[in-house]
Parts: sequence; structure tokens; C-alpha cells
Amino acid sequence: MPSSYEASFPSRLSAPNVDAGVNFESESWQWQDKNVNGVDYRVGHKVIEHEQPTASLTPASATTSQAGQVLPQIKIEHKAIHVAGWTVTAVIGPIGNAQEMDEMADLLGIPPPEMVFPHNSLTLHHEPTDTYYTLNATDALCSINGVHPKNKGKGKLRNPGASTELETSLLKVSYAKEWGKNRSQGGTMPLASNSRKYDWTYSCTWAGSLSSGMPSSESAEGDFVPASHPTQDRIPVERLGAGSEPILFFNEMVLFEDELGDNGTSVLSIKVRVMPSCLLVLQRFFLRVDKVAFRIFDTRLFVPFSTGAFAPNPAHSCRIIRDLQGVQWPYDALRAKLPPYRPNDLSPLTDPNWVAQIMTKSPTHALMGDQLPPWQGESAVVECLQR
Repeated sequence: MPSSYEASFPSRLSAPNVDAGVNFESESWQWQDKNVNGVDYRVGHKVIEHEQPTASLTPASATTSQAGQVLPQIKIEHKAIHVAGWTVTAVIGPIGNAQEMDEMADLLGIPPPEMVFPHNSLTLHHEPTDTYYTLNATDALCSINGVHPKNKGKGKLRNPGASTELETSLLKVSYAKEWGKNRSQGGTMPLASNSRKYDWTYSCTWAGSLSSGMPSSESAEGDFVPASHPTQDRIPVERLGAGSEPILFFNEMVLFEDELGDNGTSVLSIKVRVMPSCLLVLQRFFLRVDKVAFRIFDTRLFVPFSTGAFAPNPAHSCRIIRDLQGVQWPYDALRAKLPPYRPNDLSPLTDPNWVAQIMTKSPTHALMGDQLPPWQGESAVVECLQR
């Protein structure tokens, strides 16, 4: 995809949204001129911002630790836009504190990533059909291999060649073989190894939660069907270049991040962009295991606003196009793609956008030999939801 396109804990208690009685501090109607099929319209959209301390979101006792120590109050920021029958709400909060991380570990049954942002979430709400699409850290982490079965979520598992056995599907750190040779001498493997009974890379293929009524933790499978129309059931990237339309609303957030015991990085992030004619979401999982592998799993959502959304009333139908793409490459194969004039500059390998651009526009690792175990997130699919 062109670079322009790249342009509440636990989640079972979903973050407040603009329709749930949250008292936002500022609301303002704004207008944007737009021409649709030769007819000029003024697109009305409401921009909403609010900051709320956690004490008003949770019981008062939540501000006191088990040891009786008063915890510092933190603020949760809500930003939202209401346009064409859709309300897009971004909730941003700080990194999880010790109590929240302990609760996360209890929920998952595995150690959570080093940095989890349990309050962060993005919710798309189509009011005429009461359809919600939600992205958050807790549901994403519940899809990780090794999570306690009672709380295990469902990711997008689409590669039939990938093993479902945890031991055979995990990546190993670059020095795993050397450690194995020394194991008989009493050496201990660093934490970042496949000896742990869960996916220590936190490789995530979670695509979101789709529900009707109040947001829930249901998997976003529901009414999505494979795309069938080659021209209509796709994301029109040719319309989404820089400067193509004014941006009415933009936000980005990180859901979780881990440095894998200094062996690389694993991060799940979200970007959302709302324009007069559509909204775009990119949720990206990025993994780099030094000297071993790279993985990308992108969930792109495209919501077109029909002409009727602008004048005089919002469209009553809900249409979401979802583009899912997952790919993995051996580390050395991607390093070979570094600019020849700076072959020793490894900084591009830490840039998810650069890595994704190379990996999604070049031959897949299947053409490079069996250097990596098959991954459940590999391949690509376009799906549509119509309500």
C-alpha cells in the first residue's frame, strides 16, 4: 500500500463511547465543502474531545493499591468524530500500572508484553444499524498462542500449512542452537526462547471485534464474506493519496509493545483517518526477531460514505471492506534489501513502514526456501460486510 494510506481494562468492560452517556468537555460542529457527482454539498461532522480521570470510570477502591497505598490518578483522553451516521471514538490512556498488568497476566495466564496500554481502544459505531467494530489490546492479546483456554480469543488463522502445535510453530532466537549445545553443561536459556509454553513473540492475527448493540469481545467474523466484485469490493488506494481529501479526524495509538528480551521488537498499533467521503483504519502487528525473522500482519478497514450520507441524511446501510494481509520473511532476506549505498545502516529494519513496503511488494519467503516455520498469519484476503 502507498505510504499515504499508512497514513478500559479489561476489554470485557469496553471503554465509554459518545453514545454511552460520557460527558465530553467540548463538542463542535464543523463543515467541509464537498463535490459529489457535480453537486456541491457541505459535509457536517461533530468533533468531540474529553479528558476523564480513571476514578470516574472505575470504583473508588481502584485508586488504592492492595497495600493501602493511594495510587496516582490518571487521565483517559477521548476523541471522537460523528459524520455520515458513523461515530469514530479513540480512547487514549497511559501504559498499564502494576495492578493492571497483574490483572492482565491473570486474564491471559501468560506474562503480558512489557508495555500494554489497557485503556487504548478504537471503536467504529454505525448508528442506523447499531453496528460496532472495536480494536483494543486485551482482545488482541487473548488471541496469542498459549493464552488460558477459557479466555482464548480467535485470530485470523488462514494458512493451512501452519502448525497448530505451539512447540513447532514458534520462532527461536538466533543463539538457540548454541544454547542447546551448552545445555548439558548447566546453561540456562534466556527468557526469549521457544521453551516457554506460549508465543513469546506475541504474534497477533486479531482483526477486531464486531457486534451489535454495546461493544463486546465477539470475534469480527460475523457477517464478513469473501470479496466477490473485483472493482467494488476493494480499497480504492488511487483515491487515497496525499492531499486527495482534507482530513477531518486523525489518531494513532499503540496497544502493546515488547522488546523480546533485547532480541527485537513486537508491537501492535492503530492509525485512523476520517475524510469527507470515507474513513480508513490500519491496525498493524510488526515483529522483528534479530537475525531470525520479520512478520507483518495488517488489518485495513475502509468505510465509504455514500452520496446520501452528505445530503440530506446519513446512509442507513453499513458497508465495511476489510483487507487482511500477513507475511513473514527471514531476517537476512530483508537485510539484503537495504539501500546499496548504505548497506551497513540497519535503521530501516526498525521502521515498520519500510519493512512492510518491502515485504508486501516482493516475493514471499516461500520463494526463499524453508528458513522459517509456517505461520498462521500468512497469505491475504479481502472481505466485505454489508448491513
